Amino acid sequence: MAGMRLNLFLCVMVSCCALSPCWAQAPPKWGTQTFSSVGDIFAGGGQTNFTFDTAGGAGIPIAESLLDDSVTTDFAGRGPWDRAYARSFTGLPFTRNVIAPMRAEARLTGNRSNVAFAGELPAGAVAWSSAFVSDQFQYTGSQATTLSLTFELEGIVDDPVGTNGSIANALTNIHASAAVFEDTPNYEFFDGIGTLLSELGATVLSHNNAPAYDLDTLLIENDTAGAKAMRTTTIDFDVVPGQTFYVWQTLRAEAAYGTRVADAFSTLTAEFSQPDLVERVGFVVPEPSGLLLVMPLLVAMVLAYRRC
Repeated sequence: MAGMRLNLFLCVMVSCCALSPCWAQAPPKWGTQTFSSVGDIFAGGGQTNFTFDTAGGAGIPIAESLLDDSVTTDFAGRGPWDRAYARSFTGLPFTRNVIAPMRAEARLTGNRSNVAFAGELPAGAVAWSSAFVSDQFQYTGSQATTLSLTFELEGIVDDPVGTNGSIANALTNIHASAAVFEDTPNYEFFDGIGTLLSELGATVLSHNNAPAYDLDTLLIENDTAGAKAMRTTTIDFDVVPGQTFYVWQTLRAEAAYGTRVADAFSTLTAEFSQPDLVERVGFVVPEPSGLLLVMPLLVAMVLAYRRC
């Protein structure tokens, strides 16, 4: 697996250099990132004994994490414990005015490890997957205007009330957040919006003094009875001709205890209100002749992640 990861890393770097200019100093602020993890959880809520997989980074246009705990040992080399299956995926589309779709899923089997912590055996397992995208766009219109981004989240939560005794059900959920940041030196490729705003001093765009972010609406936390639940939100922001900005979005699916499921592999999607006046300026796809050269590398990236 180590050799495959090295080959995949080289593949990613070659692909990124072919699709857009390589950076000489600081890495770009656009990119994709995914993370999947499985661990033990105890009756009091404490967690330990993790297995995880991560992919992507700044300047990398596609990322996928896949963790099958039935064939993967934990961080100490024990197991496999067959506690859960977790995966996440995102990728920047070749179409220059389309927002990156995001997918995440966490499925528990009902199994747990036999590794005790402080003399206590696990009460169950916990699994989560997350995806993060930072994507740079430019407004190409000739007059100042207000743009809108409408986000739509679909997902299934299997979280029946009353199971597992007194164990809280709220740990099983699907949650997405979205924001539009001004292109300033204070903005960085980072998935923590609190850190971006309060510590780094990044600035979100706004409309009528309302900041362009939503951290609460895109949440599915109750059992959906086997059907897909949908959440939508719209973010408005003002732009002027030639202005560049970053669309920042995260998606997380988490399941805890028993055989619970948080399935958001139906995707988090978004659309601009005026897509003909917006284009991606970070990750840029070459002309068709150049695309033929790098397409096998992108395909290899996806296949290699699935094999790992």
